[in-house]
Amino acid sequence: MNNRFKHALTIALLMLFLVSCTASSPQATPAPPYWPTDGWRTSTPEEQGIDSEELVAMIFLLLWIGTAIAVVAVGLANLSVLILGPAKASIAHYLRAVFIAGMAAILLGEAFELYHAVAFTLVILGVILMTLGPTPTPRTATPPSGR
Repeated sequence: MNNRFKHALTIALLMLFLVSCTASSPQATPAPPYWPTDGWRTSTPEEQGIDSEELVAMIFLLLWIGTAIAVVAVGLANLSVLILGPAKASIAHYLRAVFIAGMAAILLGEAFELYHAVAFTLVILGVILMTLGPTPTPRTATPPSGR
C-alpha cells in the first residue's frame, strides 16, 4: 500500500470514530431516589455507653502508634541492612513469626503447646546458623576500570 492510501484510510477511520462518538446514545437508567443505607439502625457513641471524646482520642492514639511503629520498624530494618548487609539482615524476618506467636501467648492468652516450642527452637537455631558466616564487605561505588 502506498502512503496516500494509508493516510486516506486513517482519515476515514478517524472520521468514522468521531461520527460514532457524537451519535445519540441510549438514555442511562436514573439512579434510585434512595440510599441503600436507608432503614439501618444508627446510634451515637453515647447511646452505646462510650464517651465521644475518649473515642476520638483513642482513634488518634491508634493512628499515631501505627504510624510511629511503622516508621521506627522501617528505619530499624534499613539500619540493620546498612550495618549487617542485606544477606544477614534478611534473616531477621524469620523471627517475626516467633515474636507474633509469643505475643499472642502472652497478651491474648493463647495456649502454648509443645509444637510451638519445637518450631521456635528450629527457627532460632536456623537464624543462629545463618549468622555464623562472615559478613560480606560492602561494595564500593567506584566504576569498573577500562571505561
